[in-house]
Amino acid sequence: EYAIKIFSEIYRYEKLAKQSENRKAYRDQHIIPLLHTLKTWIDKECITTLPKSPLGKAMRYTVKQWPKILNIFADGRVELDNLIENKIRPLALGR
Repeated sequence: EYAIKIFSEIYRYEKLAKQSENRKAYRDQHIIPLLHTLKTWIDKECITTLPKSPLGKAMRYTVKQWPKILNIFADGRVELDNLIENKIRPLALGR
């Protein structure tokens, strides 16, 4: 629940960042602190989370992908979501 709340906040701010004149500065001010909060929480909770549980797997995946996650926010032109992937997802789920 805690991680989902942070992700919800990130997406809420990202929606506002798209309207901002300087998306990167907006992300740096509002989203990057949330990402660091998420990482701190993962680092703390992964000690008591079973590694093979769904949450443990998600945490491990996030830690492995962390540099890539931060890289998304290094350039204001990069979209948070892959729009093409979102368009074809219903087709893949229907298979």
